[in-house]
Amino acid sequence: MANIDLKLSSKEDKITHRSEILIRSYQGQKIDFRVKTGLFIQPRHFKYFVNRAATKKQGVDIPDKITSVCKDEAKAKKYVVTTRGEVVITDRLITPDVLYDKEQARLLVDLQTIIMDAFVKVDKENIPDDWLDKIVRKFHQHGNVVNPKKKRGVKRISIYDLAEEYLEKKRFSYDHTTLRTNMCGY
Repeated sequence: MANIDLKLSSKEDKITHRSEILIRSYQGQKIDFRVKTGLFIQPRHFKYFVNRAATKKQGVDIPDKITSVCKDEAKAKKYVVTTRGEVVITDRLITPDVLYDKEQARLLVDLQTIIMDAFVKVDKENIPDDWLDKIVRKFHQHGNVVNPKKKRGVKRISIYDLAEEYLEKKRFSYDHTTLRTNMCGY
């Protein structure tokens, strides 16, 4: 069975303040692939795993329940962290940024599932070098990335319903709407 590690790119977009999630898929010493996922999240939603042995070696007492922390918390409490981690979104206030990051986290889980399924099916002796790149590319090309136009859906409304809705929303005076209603025969 293959292992999948997640890392966060050190490069942060200057406008959105998001970083790209990187994936490493490996099994033993022979199979080791790294790829950019094309999925971006805010760094505060990526928690790094704590290296307990190295942290205790430095003399820092670490509670048993802590397994991963964000970079700022690790720096403040002087924890030693690994380079790999997990996406954790615990915000209670739902903002558009949080919704976006939750959607990216959901897509990441889908991508990991697709990678694991593809790894089970592939011939382990003859895996091409660009195997993981092709999987990620297919994932994005087949519409797994949320497209705002697809999300809205298509409403089938007749022209008469649209005209009626327009008149209601525009709030013309009562005389104009009754005149229109009488002319149309409603």
